[in-house]
Amino acid sequence: MKTNGPAEGEIGNIHCPVCGSTHVKNVVSTGLCKVASCGFCAHEYTHSSLIFNPEVYSDEYFVESHKNWFDNPNLELFEFIHNKISLHVNVDRPARNIRLLDVGCGKGALLGYFASKNCYSLTGIDICEPDPGMPQSVIVHKIGVEDYKPVELFDVVVSTLAIEHVLDPEKMLTNIFSFLKPGGIALVVTNDVGTPLYRVARFLNILGYSRPYERLFHPHHINHFKRKSLRLISDKAGFMFLSVDGIDVPLRCLDIPGTAGFTRIINTAGVLALFSIGQLTGRRFLQVQTYLKK
Repeated sequence: MKTNGPAEGEIGNIHCPVCGSTHVKNVVSTGLCKVASCGFCAHEYTHSSLIFNPEVYSDEYFVESHKNWFDNPNLELFEFIHNKISLHVNVDRPARNIRLLDVGCGKGALLGYFASKNCYSLTGIDICEPDPGMPQSVIVHKIGVEDYKPVELFDVVVSTLAIEHVLDPEKMLTNIFSFLKPGGIALVVTNDVGTPLYRVARFLNILGYSRPYERLFHPHHINHFKRKSLRLISDKAGFMFLSVDGIDVPLRCLDIPGTAGFTRIINTAGVLALFSIGQLTGRRFLQVQTYLKK
């Protein structure tokens, strides 16, 4: 349920991860966490102290908790990122001459896909173990972004669906900035909470049907970015903004609620309808922001 009023007293003196304000407009409580909305920049976030049962990023996170996502790599997104890179970097350079870093690479699905392109020298960093089937040409370091010190700077840094998991997203972008050569580009992919799916979930939650909201604002996502809030922290990190694009997620990747056949059909139809509205309005489920290091 959404609560208005003295929200600051409810969650304590917690700073917004985007603008640093402690003013909270409202707080939405779910069974797993409390989601605060900044009264200054409207960014929505869940501080670690507001999570009742924090998620642990163990191997279980990848093989059980979010099985659909990791069993069904978003190949459409991977191809979109490659095409976006090609607009700014000459992908016809000699084989494996474009140095690319994947920050928060997970099990390495994007790196495995890019290895087939034969134009990248690929490195990934994450706190989990990579897939044992990763091509030998790909280098993966089991390390957090804040501890990584590259020997050589990169032409491209990509981070897909990782920034929403970190407490200090501005620091993450500052680190990404430091990993790039001057003239290098960064592509950051995260959910866009200004899209129809999120808007409808908020409305249904107010009406008392909370399940869509609870799934979209699950505490494994600490930050919930609108396009404006993500661009704000990229500016603060030193980047020059180039573009923002939207792309949807294939249904096979999603854990759509409902075990009974009819319920699942209804929920799936609802998601498809909202994705269609997003396509018409230009606000799709994921946002892809591209930046330049001048």
